[in-house]
Amino acid sequence: MSFYESLKGNLIFDHEREVEVSYFVFRLILSLGLSILLLSLLLYLARYCKLRNLKKKIAFFFPTILSIALLLQVLLGSGPKGLDFLPMVGARYEVSQVEVVEIYSFHRVLMNDGVTYYYNGFAQTFEVGELYQISSTPWSHYIVEFKII
Repeated sequence: MSFYESLKGNLIFDHEREVEVSYFVFRLILSLGLSILLLSLLLYLARYCKLRNLKKKIAFFFPTILSIALLLQVLLGSGPKGLDFLPMVGARYEVSQVEVVEIYSFHRVLMNDGVTYYYNGFAQTFEVGELYQISSTPWSHYIVEFKII
C-alpha cells in the first residue's frame, strides 16, 4: 500500500479534493525532482572543479551560479510546497475574499491582495474582475477551492 493510498484511507476525500491533492502532489514531486537534479549537478561540478580538470577558468564560476539557482529553487519552489504538504492533506486552508487582477501563464493568477496564487488550470478557471472566496495553502498559495461571490 502506497503512502497516498494510506492517506486516502485515513481521510475523507471527495473526488474534487482528490484531484486537487493529486495535482498538488504532482507539482511537489516535480519541484523536489528539480531540486535533487540541481543538487546532484552542483556536487558533480564542484568535484570536477576541485580536481582542476577545467580548460577555461570561467568554468570555476559554474558551481556558484548553480548553487544560487538551487537556493532560489528551494526557497521559492520546493520549500513552500513541502511546508504546505501537511496542511494540504489535512484540509487546513486559509480562506480569503479576493478579486482577480491579472491571469498569468502556467496557471498563476494575481489577486488584489498583491499575492500571486497558482491553481489547477485543468479543473479551474478564473475571470479578471470577478470577486472570489478562495481556500488556499498558507505557504505556496495554491488555490484548492473557490466560489464566485
